[in-house]
Amino acid sequence: MSDTTVAKAEFDTESDLSDYIALLKPRVMILVVFTALVGIIAAPVDVHPFTILVSIIFIALGGGASGALNMWYESDIDSLMRRTINRPIPAGKITSDEAKAFGFALAGISVLMLGLAANWFAAALLVFTIFFLCCDLHNMVKKMDSPKYCYWWSSRCFSSYDWLGRCYFRNIS
Repeated sequence: MSDTTVAKAEFDTESDLSDYIALLKPRVMILVVFTALVGIIAAPVDVHPFTILVSIIFIALGGGASGALNMWYESDIDSLMRRTINRPIPAGKITSDEAKAFGFALAGISVLMLGLAANWFAAALLVFTIFFLCCDLHNMVKKMDSPKYCYWWSSRCFSSYDWLGRCYFRNIS
């Protein structure tokens, strides 16, 4: 029996609610909610409190969907790192297919409901955000097998977040 087989055999393979909550990456969700609140507070128009509440709920759900999809996308890497071996997918508590279905279901619900509750432009931005957070270019390049691409990316390119920020600030100045 290999070391990884022994490590996986030690875990309880029965999932519960806490495993699905961990799949959502709650600390990232808090940052998403905080950013949305700041945006709503800074908005130059008055927004009805009910619309604010519903929007925040579905933005948080969209952030959780991106966390679940990110864990699904990087489950092969997570099973190799000591820091992430106890996450629900590598620990065997949730299968990769369950995480993918859960993430896509949450993403669909959050986008549809945000579009209906607030507006479709906000829902489109949520789609972009979910995709961007769950599998941005930096993570895709990390998974490439060729060291040449990884070296080129890490030494010559900014992370995708930095790139977007630079483009945004260049356009407003």
